Amino acid sequence: MKRLSIMLAAMAVSTVAYAQTEVLRVAHQFPPAHYMAKALDAWGEEIEKNSGGGIDVQMFPAAQAYKPNQVYPAVVRGQIEAGFQVSIQWGSTLPDMSALLIPFILSGTERGKAFPDSEAARMLDEELAKAGVHNMVWIFLGNANLISSNSKPLVHLEDFKDVKLRGGGKIFDSGFVAAGASTVIMSAAEVYQALDTGIVDAASGDFIGSFERKYYEVQKYGTVNRLNCVFGNVVANQAWWDGLSEENRKVIEEASANLEARLFEDYEKNYQHAYENMKDRMTLHIQTDEEAKEWEDFMKPAGKEEFLKQASPNGVKLVELLEKL
Repeated sequence: MKRLSIMLAAMAVSTVAYAQTEVLRVAHQFPPAHYMAKALDAWGEEIEKNSGGGIDVQMFPAAQAYKPNQVYPAVVRGQIEAGFQVSIQWGSTLPDMSALLIPFILSGTERGKAFPDSEAARMLDEELAKAGVHNMVWIFLGNANLISSNSKPLVHLEDFKDVKLRGGGKIFDSGFVAAGASTVIMSAAEVYQALDTGIVDAASGDFIGSFERKYYEVQKYGTVNRLNCVFGNVVANQAWWDGLSEENRKVIEEASANLEARLFEDYEKNYQHAYENMKDRMTLHIQTDEEAKEWEDFMKPAGKEEFLKQASPNGVKLVELLEKL
């Protein structure tokens, strides 16, 4: 009987401990070996450690749990606690998120670093909350863009006339279109073959991603530019977030702030690694300040006009706040 009482007591303690442990499952599309997947793993480990086991973080990489376009619906319905979304994926659900796609609206690294703690970011956080999710962390994905091409370098605006370009959506592409290009939307996984077979003449994409996908095997030229800081989010189900203890929310917020700062450092290291390994495999041109100013003066107004066509009434203020950073 005494032994039975001890067993029941142990089970009770175990049940209490289990009840106090929150499970945080996170879905994202990065392969496990990708530096961003590793960064998210480190974020999860920090949360587990600093919560004293109060939060059990479980990562689901490489779209194992949900495809990118399925993540937000799954999170908002509570099918999974959290997931990663890149700004372009919000589309009509959160049109104001597309302000980050306006060319040169947030191009410099220092301005990018200031964004997660800015009034502009808080406005977007509020929009996310209205959509049923809590923004846990702003994920900096980079600000080095590569325009790769095969027949000629694409350096000046006039070079884009009659070029079929793999782009990044109507807002991002608006300047290229105004310069005479036609743009095509396709997933990153499709670009290599499209370039190789001539389905498109050129491609715009993240520099590191272009290196990892070996565009240099099928492209001769590349123009390196800093069109924009690209961000994503790890968003959590709002009800799940509200149900956390104050202590656990604080642990996540501190780990998220650390991750936001670390991603800027990690990106520059990874960019330099990619550049050193690609510079002898294709002819790279780093955009000069004068060339960047030429692009900005032409592309930014076109992007703003396209954004404001779909933005909420807060769109004008959001653009103003981004431009002040």
